[in-house]
Amino acid sequence: MNSLACDIGNSFVKFGFFRNNNLIIVMPVATQGLKENKSYLFFLDKVKRVIISSVVKEVKNYLIKEFKKNKEIEIYNLSDLELDLDISLYEKNKLGEDRIAACYYVYKFYKKNGIVVDLGSGTTISCVKKDGIFLGGLILPGIFTSYYFLNRIKDIMKEDFVFHKEINYLARSPKEGVREGIKFFVFEGLNYLLKCYKKSLGKDFKIFLTGGLSFLFYRHLKGIDYFEPYLTLKGLNLLLNNI
Repeated sequence: MNSLACDIGNSFVKFGFFRNNNLIIVMPVATQGLKENKSYLFFLDKVKRVIISSVVKEVKNYLIKEFKKNKEIEIYNLSDLELDLDISLYEKNKLGEDRIAACYYVYKFYKKNGIVVDLGSGTTISCVKKDGIFLGGLILPGIFTSYYFLNRIKDIMKEDFVFHKEINYLARSPKEGVREGIKFFVFEGLNYLLKCYKKSLGKDFKIFLTGGLSFLFYRHLKGIDYFEPYLTLKGLNLLLNNI
């Protein structure tokens, strides 16, 4: 059966089209431009079921309204489902639905202790045990979000982002200082954090890298066991199958 998984983030809405549980197409649409760019409607006559996770309530309500125009589609909201994932250690109703879906996939599909590193608008680290208990994790500034923020407060980032692995520790301009500082956070900061997690939780915890920026950085982060850029979408589809 064909299905559509929708992951609504602060910057992008990702639509994942699944055929027989295989992820065929991923279509990202800017969250702010969703009402103007309705290319995602292309999928609606090809699916019977849709599942949605969201960190932006207004956009979720808009999408549900759009999907309901096709009365033959079954619509499922992650927040309304009973999950076979224990999140009781986390503050009630505060865990992001994208993190829930990603950890659910690690727990249910891989059946491993997992540390999920999501490089998106924000950088999140989420830890889940193979028996389905969510342990917690960190929320850090997003990589590109940090660039854009600094650009707003100081006119130093007008040129396009150019990525080089080597860090120049003696930057000689504000722009270069910002660029090299963010790279330090990615290479040294994240690598150090992952070492701390491994030391604290144990070597049997596997590191999963996901998120929109994972394509840029997965070759440069150490200790990544699984590169799964669409972990949240796959988690949503698995939830849909287990309803």
